[in-house]
Amino acid sequence: MNYLIAALMVAGTMQGKDTSPHSEAQLVAVSSRVQPGGEILAAVRIKMEPGWHCYWRNPGDSGMATAIDWKLPAGWKASPLMWPVPHVLDADGFTVYGFEDEALFLAKITAPKTAKAGASYRLGAEANWLICKDSCVPAKEATSLVVQIGKPVPSKTWATRLRVAYEAQPEKAKGWNIAATLKNKSISLKLGTPPGIKLDPNVRFIAADPETIAHSAEQVLEGAGSSYTLRIPESEFASKAPTRLRGLLIGLEGGTAVEIDVPIATSL
Repeated sequence: MNYLIAALMVAGTMQGKDTSPHSEAQLVAVSSRVQPGGEILAAVRIKMEPGWHCYWRNPGDSGMATAIDWKLPAGWKASPLMWPVPHVLDADGFTVYGFEDEALFLAKITAPKTAKAGASYRLGAEANWLICKDSCVPAKEATSLVVQIGKPVPSKTWATRLRVAYEAQPEKAKGWNIAATLKNKSISLKLGTPPGIKLDPNVRFIAADPETIAHSAEQVLEGAGSSYTLRIPESEFASKAPTRLRGLLIGLEGGTAVEIDVPIATSL
């Protein structure tokens, strides 16, 4: 069963019931204090019951992307959402990209320079996600925390965990030589690696945009040394040929991921 269809079928039954079943959202931060004009690293944490999962920015074959809507006081700003590296999951035969157990959706929150020392402000976020196991249920929760303007004091619970999550963000493709070509419904992703980096056959590309690649299809890595080609089948649902390849190269040594964002040349 397509999980998104299943979610829409049960959406009407959610009123008056638990709006975040099998999971919960919580807004957390490295500190409950921030200087005027300073930044604070915060995250919407989605905690899930065992066996349940939610989704990445591109859910894959089925599902629904997790969405975070910040509710901040006047003058406060949030950076673009920093997505954690997803897992490739099998969901009833569908290949999906998502998270199990816990996901930390990070952002840097900036206080206005005019914020007064000692003043307190409530920062809020509304999270919407699809929680799935054998079936799917849409989830929604508003969460908030209070921060005070002053010298930051690291949170004993969250400072280290959020900094570790921040360090685990996908890396920029610095030192890589990357190009993509489309021919006969197959994308050839050419990968020139930096010195000392060799690619494992299990390396995989996951697309940030829907209708770009066939998520469940096998990807084949060819090459050795510092020159490789990853062959990726084009999505069978693409209404037109993709012109840009955006996403992550995962399965690298140490569990890291590299951001890919290149134009797709068409080969006749």
